[in-house]
Amino acid sequence: MSSGMRKNPCHRVKSFLRFLFPALLALALLPGAGGCEKPPAPGEIALVNGAPISLKQLQAAHDAVSLNGDISEIATPALRGEYGALLADLVVQELVLQELSRLHLSVTEEELAAEEALFRSDFPGEEFERMLLEESIDLDIWRDSLHRHLAMKKFLGTVLREAITLGAQEVEAYYLERQDSFRVPEFIHFIQVNGLVREQISAACEQFRQTPDAALLQANFPNFTVREVHMQKDRLSPEQLAGLDRLDILQSSPVQEMNGEFFGMVLLNREEPRAMTRTETYALIEGLLLEKKIRAEFEKWLEARLKESDISISMHLIPENLRK
Repeated sequence: MSSGMRKNPCHRVKSFLRFLFPALLALALLPGAGGCEKPPAPGEIALVNGAPISLKQLQAAHDAVSLNGDISEIATPALRGEYGALLADLVVQELVLQELSRLHLSVTEEELAAEEALFRSDFPGEEFERMLLEESIDLDIWRDSLHRHLAMKKFLGTVLREAITLGAQEVEAYYLERQDSFRVPEFIHFIQVNGLVREQISAACEQFRQTPDAALLQANFPNFTVREVHMQKDRLSPEQLAGLDRLDILQSSPVQEMNGEFFGMVLLNREEPRAMTRTETYALIEGLLLEKKIRAEFEKWLEARLKESDISISMHLIPENLRK
């Protein structure tokens, strides 16, 4: 279930996790493994070193399919594969939680509260609670997901990061091999005004041309939406590109209609494509190389951790041809 969290650094290992479920099955089905002799209790879909993963957590991980509280409804091979990939994520997250606990680095109540407050700040008034209600999200399950998100972030960004070294020579070598590919694309900076009355859109754009102040413009036209946009040219819509084409600085575009409303734009600046500076390039390369090393370190840690873990998986998630 989507929690609307900010960008998750765990994207570094997502593609790897999607191939993990077959390995978990192999472990769970080993002779004497928990999946054979100590099956999860009702309402649980897996045990990871004795720690349960619940059906509610799986539902929260993927609300696109309604399970109606019945694990037996995961009946088709396609669904077993889909939920198996999500279960692999949850198993890995549980292993990370256990590792952080072993290292005395568990996510604290203060850290969790601060992250929740930061997330809630994006929702005025009671909008956060309304969002949970509309999306049928249980607050405790949402907090569990947030807790797991922070745990993965701490494990990748602190525990594994401290085990990695990155030398200046590595960055320099990477740069010299690919220096021609490091370029900044063309950006366009403009004001866009959206509203329901064509003539007032023209008036608003003209006011901005005379007094380039977006906050003042929004105050003078409270029924309009005023946005300052700074975006790569190739990511703009065809309508935006057509309106901005051949405009000079502080010149306004013709008013256009789209999706039942009108909009106009005033060009602020064009930034031509250019080669990246060495400072910009090195910062980017460091990020790329660190991501690669963190992924490799994570995979090595996970392989070792899985070998020594006792993992049981609900029989409802195991393909019929592998059941005993």
